[in-house]
Amino acid sequence: MSAKRETDYFGYSFRDFLSARSSAFPDLPVLKSGDTVWTWRNLDTAANMFAQELLDLGARPGSHIAICGLNSLNWFAAFFAVQKIGGIAVLVNPLLALREINLLCDTGDIAVFCHGTGSWLTDESKPLFDSWKESRAACGLKFCDITGTVQPENAGISPSLSALFRSVTVRNTDPCVMIFTSGSTGVPKGVMLSAGSVLAAADHVKYAVTFREDDIFCQVLPAFHVFGLNGAMAAFLNNCPLVIVSRLKPDVVLDTIEKNRCTLMASVPTLLLGIVSLPSFTVQKTASVRAVMLGGAPVSKQQLAFLQTCFVNSAWCVAYGLSEACLVSISMENDDVGKVASTVGKCISGSSIRIEDVNTGKECPVGGIGEILTTGIFLMSGYYRSPENVMDERGWLHTGDLGFLDADGYVHLAGRKKEIIIRGGENIFPAEIAKAASSYPAVSGVQVIGIPDAYYGEAVGCALMVPHAESFDYDAFLNHMRGRLSPYKIPAVVTVHNSFPLLASGKPDIPVLKDELAAAMRAGGR
Repeated sequence: MSAKRETDYFGYSFRDFLSARSSAFPDLPVLKSGDTVWTWRNLDTAANMFAQELLDLGARPGSHIAICGLNSLNWFAAFFAVQKIGGIAVLVNPLLALREINLLCDTGDIAVFCHGTGSWLTDESKPLFDSWKESRAACGLKFCDITGTVQPENAGISPSLSALFRSVTVRNTDPCVMIFTSGSTGVPKGVMLSAGSVLAAADHVKYAVTFREDDIFCQVLPAFHVFGLNGAMAAFLNNCPLVIVSRLKPDVVLDTIEKNRCTLMASVPTLLLGIVSLPSFTVQKTASVRAVMLGGAPVSKQQLAFLQTCFVNSAWCVAYGLSEACLVSISMENDDVGKVASTVGKCISGSSIRIEDVNTGKECPVGGIGEILTTGIFLMSGYYRSPENVMDERGWLHTGDLGFLDADGYVHLAGRKKEIIIRGGENIFPAEIAKAASSYPAVSGVQVIGIPDAYYGEAVGCALMVPHAESFDYDAFLNHMRGRLSPYKIPAVVTVHNSFPLLASGKPDIPVLKDELAAAMRAGGR
């Protein structure tokens, strides 16, 4: 059911948004996990219960409260609970190692640590986690266990919580979410976001997808990432029931889609390719899906064409954003798949995009590759206590991504600014090499990395993910590349992997791949 639009969504704080929905649609289902369904009233009540617990632990307006866990009913209740008391919800990846979580607690000045489900709470890891909790508790950190079953049907509000609600004003422009991203020095940076920027980005999903009354949203992506948070909020804004996937595994996702007849989802291409590669996959199991929003990683035309044969009733759209800017560009609902595969959409109302020459700082002409700059309502409030600054004096955020605008205003990505490969004075953009490599039939993943070269300064290294790496034909692959690229862009060395080494975030471990490419180069290359 489409929501009545009392005001622009980015005019709400998260607290006011939940209050408005609970009042207007109290009995409307909004969250489902397994066989448990929560209405707006249930979510609001559960958030009040957690808010009371946080208050009892000493949390106050402005407190930094970590939420570390996989997607769950309680994760969302805890998120809104933090907003209710005027705190900062610090979203922590539960797949991180304890030493990394410990660093984030210090970097983010965490006062209360809410822990949900995660691999570090398994029987094997729990003793280490308990030991860490004990040592941190001795230093004053409070802990809130959000793994238990919550029954929000008849819970009331205490006088102390009611008094807090009356005394605290929460504005839509106040920083209220912190998401960590890696700094250039390796020290995590806390990106501060407001409810206004997140909800505005979620509202602008309407350019790519029209929500219908019978839609069911499959919450695949973790909500502790900005793409996953935006997807969930887009569903909430449109009163679309959100079905939580219990584990981020292809077979679990496929089972969730089939059982719940999900119609919408946001995903990274790698996960979708994993789903359709399952022995148990059939097109009937995904026939209910009518639209998929892609983001987080590029998808090749070949990969998208394959996915179309598997999600036979689905339209495809693409979005581009980052922690510092919830949304930069998004495709249009009726865009053809060529636009989806070759671009990341276009700039929409509320923001602006500028392509700036990395050497001169001047604006690039149409088709000219430069750094992508953006400004507008989707930007972060700033970094938390970090000397790094990606905003210039004109108010433009420097994304660090390279790309160009075509004549229709669509954004094409060309790699990362710091990943430009400079070979003998020539700038080589990794995305161009990756696009050519991805079109080779046996390749399912590509990472293009600059590696040291004694003569040229840098050379092109290409790491490939191939299902049957042992039988890969290197010569045929290089001939394929020669037919698509200038000679100086041909990879000097190629390594082949059945699967890439991954970081805790699920992204490829670039330093490891770079070391392997450099070692292969020293050994004579391929």
